[in-house]
Amino acid sequence: RQMCIRDSAVTVRAVLPEDAGEAVLVAAVMRGDTLVSAACTRAENGAAQAELTPPDGAAQDEYVMRAFLWDAELRPLTPVYELQQPPKSAAAAHPNSGKYFSYLFASWDRGRLSESQETLTAAVQSYLNMDEAAFVEYARGEAAKATHLNSRPNVEILAQRMCLLYRKTGNSLAARRAAIAMYQMAAHYPSVSKTVSGSSFNAYGSCLPVSCVYGYDSIYGADEVWQQLFDETGDNYQAVIEQWFRSALDDYHTYYDGMFFGNVTPYGIKNAVGTAIVLNDPDRIRQYLAWADRLMTGAFYHSDGMWGEGTVDYHTVTYNNIGELINLLSTCYTDPPDYPGERIDYRNLRSRWPMLTEAGKIPNLLKFPDGRKIAVNDTGFEDPDTKRADDPILASHLGNIELNHFGFYALTRGDTSDAAQISLSMNPQAEGLPYSGGHYHANQLGITLWGGGIEVLPDAGYPYERRSNGMFPVSYTHLRA
Repeated sequence: RQMCIRDSAVTVRAVLPEDAGEAVLVAAVMRGDTLVSAACTRAENGAAQAELTPPDGAAQDEYVMRAFLWDAELRPLTPVYELQQPPKSAAAAHPNSGKYFSYLFASWDRGRLSESQETLTAAVQSYLNMDEAAFVEYARGEAAKATHLNSRPNVEILAQRMCLLYRKTGNSLAARRAAIAMYQMAAHYPSVSKTVSGSSFNAYGSCLPVSCVYGYDSIYGADEVWQQLFDETGDNYQAVIEQWFRSALDDYHTYYDGMFFGNVTPYGIKNAVGTAIVLNDPDRIRQYLAWADRLMTGAFYHSDGMWGEGTVDYHTVTYNNIGELINLLSTCYTDPPDYPGERIDYRNLRSRWPMLTEAGKIPNLLKFPDGRKIAVNDTGFEDPDTKRADDPILASHLGNIELNHFGFYALTRGDTSDAAQISLSMNPQAEGLPYSGGHYHANQLGITLWGGGIEVLPDAGYPYERRSNGMFPVSYTHLRA
């Protein structure tokens, strides 16, 4: 058996055939036909194991390990070989202590990270009480429920909670059961369809097992657990789990690369970059930074900084998620010292995307004089019952608004004692590519009038009550001059 090795030690373990007698395992590191180093060990208790370390700085795929097993008469045996290689992530610190490591999750998935010991224990205790064989079958059955890239069986959250419990208490059984659950998910992954179930657009943020990624990072240092599992099974659980993560990253990229990006895409980019951080994989980080590079261009943003879907809310979602991506990388990752490619200054990513500067102005610019956001297109409006004519008028929002590429203009008059604003929406791309996401109202020359603390004439496409829509049907172009 042979395998390519990198710059860390590799262990080969041979399980002897049942009828084998005495045997010797010989393992060698080769560069071409040249012997670099070798190790020889006698089999004991039905198995033999040898460890080799390639020369310092060995390039990936440059050196090969070969292993041979002979009996006492130098006849070759046919054992089951198990090749163990310390994962690439071994060079990174685990668990990741970066301030914003939680940003690999969407905001609504971060709650579990702050669950108390009591809450975590209550959630996992019944599974810790199970006979291990029964738990393995349970985890295998749960793993089999994953049918597509965006299938996320409940066992992934269970494994994460077990890992969090280990992190809080050092409960090694919790770490062991989590490792077993993740191993079963990894073993099943090759059977998963490398497509998504349902809408491709909505699946961007659910194609990667980030609950397990975070959990794995939390139990990475449970050396006794990993060693026990290796000794018992002959399988390197860490290597299998990390290969699952790598394969998921590659399959996700293959499926989505080149597709049209939307406001959910940055969730997926954060998921992917966070996974690559745990794997200490600078090449895969760059794969997904290329997605962010593409997103932060005129292909998806108007030149005046407005997000291509034309709403304040979705603009803010996208802008904030790119900001979280920057914080995730700047506080949680640096390229390995020996990385052969061009190094990236992750603490200066904002300069990589000049569009961020203009985009950052939009949320504060599209405001009525009282500081409430202008509900243009699919922007959520604020309940009129919360507004009053005597609400404060803010001097900072008494200026005019001019967004030429987005096609939005507002004239404001008055002062902090009384003010009015009238705006005109004439989005040139509202009914055609490239900015024809489903959040425009196609209301060219739509007028919004604000005064007396309220929208007297609102954007006619967003009122959701029937009495409003009866007056301004959303299926028509509104208020066309």
